[in-house]
Amino acid sequence: MNSRSSVGCLILAVIVLSDHVTEGAVLPGQCVRVSPAKVTEENISGRWYELRRVHSSETYEKCNYDDYTLSPSTFRQIWFLKINSSFYSEGRYAHSIAKALQPHPSRFGISASFVLDTTWARAPANDEPNFFVLYVDNRFAIVYFCEEFGRMKLDLAWIMSRDRKAKKAELDDMETILHAHGLHPKMVDVDQENCPPQDSTR
Repeated sequence: MNSRSSVGCLILAVIVLSDHVTEGAVLPGQCVRVSPAKVTEENISGRWYELRRVHSSETYEKCNYDDYTLSPSTFRQIWFLKINSSFYSEGRYAHSIAKALQPHPSRFGISASFVLDTTWARAPANDEPNFFVLYVDNRFAIVYFCEEFGRMKLDLAWIMSRDRKAKKAELDDMETILHAHGLHPKMVDVDQENCPPQDSTR
């Protein structure tokens, strides 16, 4: 399995027990219980540029961006989140797709707790949320993924922006929000310099 991609393939590669170990993300212990934000189709859908993320030796950190699409289903009023992830390597953009669903709709709004589909072919085996939008405004978003397997956990986080660039102080403020949730991952900046043009929509 080729696990060199952005959020989708990295998660899929580890959860289906590939031979790769994600440096800095697979840790002993249990997932932290977090309080997700409220999301709408308007505030989460669209293009997000990854500016900081948990470091991984299995993924590239160059020109990464994600196209989010949040849409409702008539079945049980479930909300689906589709993530088209892209990164630049060897002279071209590579793409992957991840899907998530909200198993327990709330009449108070769309809670940003989702079950990320790590099987490609079928719905998740359980409805325990593993993918969370922790913060979102008109410029920034913070997303967090955690999956337990045995006594270990896969712990990932991304700080994203509607723009390719942000001030260091702004990103530090976003990381402080992660810390307020009890999360202290080792993060690196994603290189968004000199990025070739990408598709406007996919």
